[in-house]
Order: sequence, then structure tokens, then C-alpha cells
Amino acid sequence: MRKKWVAAVRSRLAGEGGPYGLLDSAALFEAAELFAHTTEAGQVPETCHLVGLLHWHRAMALADERGQHETLTAVRLFYVVHESRSGLPLPEPLLHSFAGPTGPPGDRGAIWQLLLTVLDSWLHDGSDPHHLRMAAAAGRNAVRDTPHRHPRRAGYLTFLCTAQQLLFEHSGDMATLEGAVEAGRSAAAEAYADDPDRGMYLSTLANGLRLLFEHTGRPEAVRESVDAARYAVRVTAPDHDQRHVPLSALSLSLGKLYDLTDEAALLEEAIEVSTAAEALSLSQGGSTALTVLTNHSSMLRHRFERTGDQSALNQAIAVARRAVDGSPPGTALRWGFLHNLGSLLYAQFERIGDLPALDEAVDLGRAVVAAIPEDHTDAPLYQTALVGGLRSRFQLTGDAALLREAVFWGRAAVEATPQDHPNRFMYLSNLAVALRAEGTHTDDLRILGQSVEVHRLAAASARGRVLALALTNLGVSLQTYFEHTGDP
Repeated sequence: MRKKWVAAVRSRLAGEGGPYGLLDSAALFEAAELFAHTTEAGQVPETCHLVGLLHWHRAMALADERGQHETLTAVRLFYVVHESRSGLPLPEPLLHSFAGPTGPPGDRGAIWQLLLTVLDSWLHDGSDPHHLRMAAAAGRNAVRDTPHRHPRRAGYLTFLCTAQQLLFEHSGDMATLEGAVEAGRSAAAEAYADDPDRGMYLSTLANGLRLLFEHTGRPEAVRESVDAARYAVRVTAPDHDQRHVPLSALSLSLGKLYDLTDEAALLEEAIEVSTAAEALSLSQGGSTALTVLTNHSSMLRHRFERTGDQSALNQAIAVARRAVDGSPPGTALRWGFLHNLGSLLYAQFERIGDLPALDEAVDLGRAVVAAIPEDHTDAPLYQTALVGGLRSRFQLTGDAALLREAVFWGRAAVEATPQDHPNRFMYLSNLAVALRAEGTHTDDLRILGQSVEVHRLAAASARGRVLALALTNLGVSLQTYFEHTGDP
């Protein structure tokens, strides 16, 4: 089967697909399939060489900033070719770009380690699903080609766990997320007790379980996430330079468990842990440190929502701005940071009527929904967050176009969300409120009727503490409909 995909990529390079064959989306599919069928370490150099050439020639065919992205992809793959001492020819401009090879030739484990180390940069970015498909395939094959209990295997499993979590965020495929969690569990089980990165493996598992809870609502997932994160903190040495990673994972998992149980002690522990994580991350820099900042701002927001402490919200906004300021543009990481800051600014407006905060929140929300791919699993969350800000701005300006925009994004969020998603109630409720506002403003009975129907759907999907809120919202829409129609 691998021969089929080798031939397919070679065909693209030979120009058999026509003048646009290199830029065809099918070319990327074929490259990813070649990675998926590269099951032995000895095949890695040829695969990286072919796929690197594909991206190199795509870069030359593009005359805009996309070409730079293709070039960087090619260079990373060519570095693997160079370090493997395969002797495969590199493009002329790169011949003197790399230092002499440092890895031992022919070492199966070293080649997989080299490949995953190079591809790890794709995981830190996380915005290119093509990169993630190749990374997940490489991680999966490295695991399969490495004996059980091999010292490197737990690290390979953790790489696979991370890649599949990120790939899930683009695809929404629950099997991909379930596979990520299973890889994380295997990494935790196979790691040696004296492995200094054991806590990192457990932290990655905790993150996957928390993501599983967010998309399924399974209480056992978040409880297992807390347990894994606590264990990660316990087995990570106090002087480990990445100790902030398990601390941040524990803080986030405690925050999700707090959301589920409303136990104040969990929130206070989460804030204490996130404060410690932030302090440790200050000297590290990089994307992990920025994520720690965003996590800390989220915990501070929880405190504000529970206690009404304005200083907690002010601090959360300041911390969130630091994360945004340090994040690279055009990445999934930045989208999340912008969303977090926007939601905090909107909370500031709701609390003290800060109009500049509202304007900035709406501007940030628009920037995020414009940048994120429509099929990204976080797109509905970002779309529904924009609805509230647009509706509030309408209430201040009377501009009906804002309501139409709010309804548009509200519908987009609902339509992209599975029937059994735990956030569906929130998305339906936000859409229904926007419809009620538009129907009231225009005196359009059809739109008011839609508001009632959507609120009914929201009430039907509500569970636990939000059921009372859902029924209250439905009652308000029914009352509004009656006031406009007299229909008892």
C-alpha cells in the first residue's frame, strides 16, 4: 500500500497532475497517506524527502505568504533527511544550510525520535490540520514500531496523544479524541517510575480527559482528569523546569470539576495552583507559558463570578492581555487567547457598563470568527460568544444590523454543534435571545415564533442546574409572543 502513495507523490512532482496538480488539495491528502503508511523507521527519510519536495515545489508555485508556510514545512522535513544520513539529494539552496549530521545512522529509535522532535513544532502551532494529520500518523507509527516498555515509547505515546487532541479540535471526530485519551493512558502506564518526564505524560492525559469531558459531559472523565493531574504534580520534581505544566493542568481540571459540582473549595484550590503555575512559568517563555497565563485568567474569572470581586476580574483581564501580546498571529493558540480576553472584557462591560470594553470585546470576537476555520471544533464557541456582545451593542445604538449579525452567528454555532453536545443548550439559548430581540425590534411575529421554538429546543436539551434557567427563558419568550399577538 505504501508503494501506491509513494507513486502518487512522485506523480505530482513529475507534473502529471497538470499545472495545478501540486496545489490540488488531493496532493496534501496523498502526502498524509504516505506518512500514514510509513510504518518502519527505514522508510522515514524517503517519506520526508518526497513530502518535503512536494511542499518545496508548492512554495515556488505560490506567490504570497502561503509560500513561506510551505517552505518552512519543507525545510523541517529536509532536516530529517539530512540528519538521517540517507544521502538523498536536497534542493540546491539548502545544501549549505544545515550543519553536519549529529544522529547515528541506521538507528531505528533515533530516526523516530528525530522525526517526532522536528514535528513537535507543528504541535505547538496546532493551526494546520495537514500538519497534524502527518504528525499523528508519525506518532502512531513510531509507537507501533517501538517495543513495549522501550524507554522512548511513553514519549511517543504522549506525542500521539497531543497530536490527536489537536486534530480532534479541527475534525470534531470523537474517535480521534477517544484515541488520544487511550494513547495518554498507555503512556502513563508504560512510563518508568524514574522517567523525569512522567509528570508531562500524565499532564497530557489530564488535558485529553478534560477535553473529553467538555465535549461529552461525562463526569467520570473530569474526575479522572483531576486524578491524573494530581499524580502528575506529585511525581514531577520541584526543580523540574516544566513543573508549571502539571500545575496548570491540575488547575484547569479542578476548574472544570468546580463547574460540575459548584464546590467553592475546588475553585480556591484551582486558583492557588494556577498562581503557582504562573509564577514558575515566568522564566520559561514560549507557548506553554502563555497557556499558563490564560489558564490563570480563567480561574480568576471564576472567582469574580462567584464572589463579585472586581479586582479579580481586573487581574484576569491584565493576565489575559499578556497572553495575547505574546502569542504568534494566525495560530489556534492566539484564537483562544483572543476569545478569552474578549469574554473577560464583555464581563467587565456587564458589571460596570464599560463601553470601550464592550467595543473591544466585539472587535476581538469578530477577528476570531473571521480567522478560525468554520469546521474547527471551537468555532461554535467563538461564534456564540460574539452574539451577546453584538446584542448589547444594539441595545446601546439601535443599529438593527447588529441584531442580524448576532442571529447569523447564533445560527452558525447551533448548526455546527451535534445534538448531544453539552454546550448545545448554551448555543440554542443565545440564538433564541437574539431572535427575540430582533423580533421585538422589528415586530416580526415569524421571528418571535422562531425564538419560542428555539427556546423550547434549549429547554429540551438542558440538564441539571441550567434547566431552571432554560424554562425561565422560554417563559419570557412566550410572554413576549403573547404581548405581540394576544395568543393565549
